[in-house]
Amino acid sequence: MILVFIFCAIVIIITLLICMIILSTLKIKISNLEASNITNVKEKSLKNPNKKTQVNISFCLFNYIKWFSLKLDEKKFNKMYEKIKLGKIDLKKLEQDFKLRDLLQLKKLKAEIEYLNLELKIGTEDVILTSFIVAVISTLISIILPYLIKRYQKDKYYYKILPLYNNNAYEIKFDCIINIKLVHIINILYYQFKKGRKKNDGKRTSNRRSYGYSYE
Repeated sequence: MILVFIFCAIVIIITLLICMIILSTLKIKISNLEASNITNVKEKSLKNPNKKTQVNISFCLFNYIKWFSLKLDEKKFNKMYEKIKLGKIDLKKLEQDFKLRDLLQLKKLKAEIEYLNLELKIGTEDVILTSFIVAVISTLISIILPYLIKRYQKDKYYYKILPLYNNNAYEIKFDCIINIKLVHIINILYYQFKKGRKKNDGKRTSNRRSYGYSYE
């Protein structure tokens, strides 16, 4: 009888976990992200301690009930950066492993932008090139954004792309909230796992001798 209760409890827990995964959303909130290579802008940003970059990662049931949350600030980012050994990354291998079809798989994430506040200033010493870059970025955002918005509200979506002429410089201010359903993330991870298994199976097959089962 006790074993039956234990079994039922395990089944209930597993069922609840599956339901939570199916009904949960990954919410990524980026606040006060500022970056620039312009000296006076950098100094102004450093003098304003109230505007520190923060990234909040949370899992929300029905997109509202938060059941897990993680906050990353600049100090944690720096610690993470120190632990990552970029010199050991094999870029050639990465290029071979990552194909265009993998990039197309990202569409299956069906990410949704809940809030966007973007101000980007960018420039080069070439006036024509600067104008071209600004036009391309603005056009790309205007094309992609409607696919990432569930319901448009004017006060929640704002972006401005401005040129900085005769100067190799950039300045960005960025706030954003992105929602991705956990089910879609699991689908992408499963695709990558399956792709890795196929690749390993292919290597094993190619290493076999062609005459291994022949008879003389």
